[in-house]
Formats: sequence, structure tokens, C-alpha cells
Amino acid sequence: MNRKILFLFLFQVTILKSYAQLQTYYQKIESVSNNEKSATKLFQRIDSIKQTRQPHDSKVTTYFDRDVDFGYKHQRINVVFNGLNRYQVNLLIKDDCILFSSVIYDNSFYEDPAFDKMNQKENRPKIDTVQVLEYLKRRNAFYKSSKSINDLIHELNLDKTYAFFCGDGSPQTAMGKYIERIVKNNNIKKLKNLLVSFCCEEQAYGVAGIQMLQKKDVDISSDIIKIAAHIKERKSALVTCAGCLTGIVSTDY
Repeated sequence: MNRKILFLFLFQVTILKSYAQLQTYYQKIESVSNNEKSATKLFQRIDSIKQTRQPHDSKVTTYFDRDVDFGYKHQRINVVFNGLNRYQVNLLIKDDCILFSSVIYDNSFYEDPAFDKMNQKENRPKIDTVQVLEYLKRRNAFYKSSKSINDLIHELNLDKTYAFFCGDGSPQTAMGKYIERIVKNNNIKKLKNLLVSFCCEEQAYGVAGIQMLQKKDVDISSDIIKIAAHIKERKSALVTCAGCLTGIVSTDY
């Protein structure tokens, strides 16, 4: 076996071993998530797994714990094992009781399409259907929307950043351009779609767009103005970007 073939063989073995390790940790986190009803205890149990890895190179943190209306919270736990294996646990909770939990591979660091495919294939959320449907009923009535459980799963798992300008030199973001475009076209319908999202960053873009339309004296229904005002007053934590730095803030839009 020549050196080139040996190198390729060893490289493939390393990749397969790394993928197997990534999947093994995912299954461990998912097992805990599927069997725990308390958000506090879930965090503690995932953190205890860290002690069996490389503790100096592993981290379990609550990224945010934010208000998503009527006493319900969207909590996101970021997990890093051995410096490379990254995961997110998204929870819908009320009074520390888990109503929805979803474990996904965190692709914000690598931005690799393969991770998105893995999430589509392997993500199996745990849902307290009765409790979640009660939340949806109250929320749909307030927002005058028709959100489903599938919408909740998709939108709570979204990894979005609220920023009109972000990166080296602060170029305008794709979403910043999108909001300006739909505001230019007075497209209230698309802004309403953002306002009713479970994702707080998408809601913030919707609020910004409505405020821009108000400055243009565009006629907006009282229902939409009420929703935008509610989201703004709620002051839920957002993932934002300043320059090249991304972090959590409580924003006034």
C-alpha cells in the first residue's frame, strides 16, 4: 500500500470515527431529553455527561431562556463535547415543565449542508401534544394565525440572528435587504407572516418592518399594530450581531 492510498484510508477512518462519535453523543443527549420532564434537571443531566468527555474542552450553557407569550418560555441549551461535537436542545417550557424538546446538530459553527440533512433525518422531537395544542390555541387566537405543531417544531429549531448589518465592515444582511424590499412594496402580508413566527428573531424583523411602514404613513390594521406593540413590549432576548460579534441582547428594536 503506497503512501497516498494509506493516507486516504486513514483519512476515511478518521472521518467515519468522528461521525460515529458525533452520532453517539447526539443519541445520549436525545435519550436524556426524551426521559426528562424538568428543564432544570435536563440541564443538570446533560451537564453531567460533560464530565465523562473532556471537561476542559466541553461546555453546556443555557444560550437563552425567553418569553414566548402566556407564561411559556423558549429555552435553548448549547452543548459542546470535546471541542468539536456541537448540539442544540430547544425546549418549550412552562413553570420548568418541558412541553416540547428537540435535539439538533448545531450547524451555526460549521455551516455545512450535511448537518442540515442529518437534522432532517434524525430529529425526533418529544411533544406533550395536549399541552402544546393548548398553547397553540391561545397563541393562534391572539395572533389571528393558524400555526400547527409542525410550524412550532420548525420555527423553534431555527437558528436566526436579528441584524440589518453584520460582519467585517458591517455589510447589510440578506434579511435586512429583504425587509427593506417588502417595506418598499408595502407588503404587510409578508410582515404579518414574520410577526406570527415562533422564532423571536423573525418576529423582531416583522416589528422593524411595521415601524418602517408607520413612518411612511401606510395604513395598517389595528390588529397588526397591536401584535407588533405586544412583541416589542415583551422584550424577549434576541440573538443579534454587532460588527462580527454575535450574542444575546434584550432589544428595544
